[in-house]
Amino acid sequence: MKILFATDGSAHAEYAERFMANLLCQEHSSIDLNVVSVCPSPDLHLIGAKFPAAVLEAVDEFRQASQDVLDAVASRLKSRVNSIGESLLDGHAATSILEQIEESKPDLCVVGSHGWTFSERVFLGSVSNQVATHSECSVLVVKPRENVLDEVRCQTILIAEDGTGSAVKALSKLKEHCNCQEIQVRLVSVVENTFSVDPLMPEQFAGMQLREVEDKRTRLATLANQFRSDWKDIAFEVRSGHSVTREIIESAKENEADLIVVSSEPKSLLKRVFLGSTALGILHRSPCSVLIDR
Repeated sequence: MKILFATDGSAHAEYAERFMANLLCQEHSSIDLNVVSVCPSPDLHLIGAKFPAAVLEAVDEFRQASQDVLDAVASRLKSRVNSIGESLLDGHAATSILEQIEESKPDLCVVGSHGWTFSERVFLGSVSNQVATHSECSVLVVKPRENVLDEVRCQTILIAEDGTGSAVKALSKLKEHCNCQEIQVRLVSVVENTFSVDPLMPEQFAGMQLREVEDKRTRLATLANQFRSDWKDIAFEVRSGHSVTREIIESAKENEADLIVVSSEPKSLLKRVFLGSTALGILHRSPCSVLIDR
């Protein structure tokens, strides 16, 4: 598995590093890791122009600080992965990370939800938001529960099942790298109350929703039984509500989930301008980390 980990050396980035290591990077794993950091300024020594000594010194110090961050991460994680590389990028953080993803084609990109410059994290943080929205690979956006950075916990994973087989795919991929016997899994599927806003809803519509609930419950029970021996604990629930996003978020809160896994199929550049509304809503409102599986 190829992972690209983007860091800026901030407290949130360090938390993302520890979360990724605890979740995926067991000792001597088969993961090939590329650690990247982005420096806004290029190496001025490579530009065919003269700059004041003070400017050169300031940029050199800035770039060296970024390189030191890369070296420190590589040193901490080298025993946990099959191979490790470092890439010091130039330019805008999100754009540079996306270009690196396109060039190196990792299976997963890991990024913290905050920690970049203030102007780049006005909402979720434009870096993680843009990477999650436009990346062609899966993206893990690491968000500490209740913004507590001291304790790294990944004991409960909530997987949103959408009927496309994405849950099977996610469970299969996770069990290859996670310490499954220490993690409990919660499968959740949502039936939207499409017709319940109408008090005169025909009985056949109510019957249709009940059948859909039973169909989803049967599918989740089969899925849970298929993977029961792989995980510490696996359970499922079917919820009903007007918003799939809201129900998944509520389930994550009730189960004290540390990670939500939601599927979002790769799209063309035009179609990636907006991530699917459910995945984007979960990403913005989640109380914990989110893995957008592609």
